[in-house]
Amino acid sequence: MKAIFMLATVSLLLLFNFASRTRMAASAQPVESQQSAAAPGPRIGHCLVYHERLRQVVLLDRYQSPYQPELGEVWSWNGKQWVLIPGSGPMARSMSGAVYDSRRKRIVLYGGNRGIEDLKGDTWEWDGKSWSQMADTSVGTRDHHVMAYDAARGRAVMYGGETSTRSWATDT
Repeated sequence: MKAIFMLATVSLLLLFNFASRTRMAASAQPVESQQSAAAPGPRIGHCLVYHERLRQVVLLDRYQSPYQPELGEVWSWNGKQWVLIPGSGPMARSMSGAVYDSRRKRIVLYGGNRGIEDLKGDTWEWDGKSWSQMADTSVGTRDHHVMAYDAARGRAVMYGGETSTRSWATDT
């Protein structure tokens, strides 16, 4: 239930941000002059996660080509502005899954791809300051999967996705 609440919160924040930008576009000043200088660029295949300890929405990964950086970016949204969080971590990727583990106070990122032929099966954790690659990759490579946090069991849960054989997994 908490994961659904967090997803609804993120959706509302994004809707509010879109509505605010739409109102700005209708004003007398050009939109470009009203937007913050520091904001994530256009992107597809990214993840949004609410980071409970930071009390901010965190955006992970994927610029739209041809602007793809080598390393994934982490941006946070505090309700007023985007902030690029410095640091190095996993290679930039698209269609990965991520969830906030509230018991351990970190974001868990799994899989994704760097193109049709480059599926990932790696697990990364971000504690709000730095990334660590984890050893367990027993799920295998996949992208297009979804993740949620099960607070009752203290576990990150992943469902489905597309595997390296380009078939759709239906496992949890």
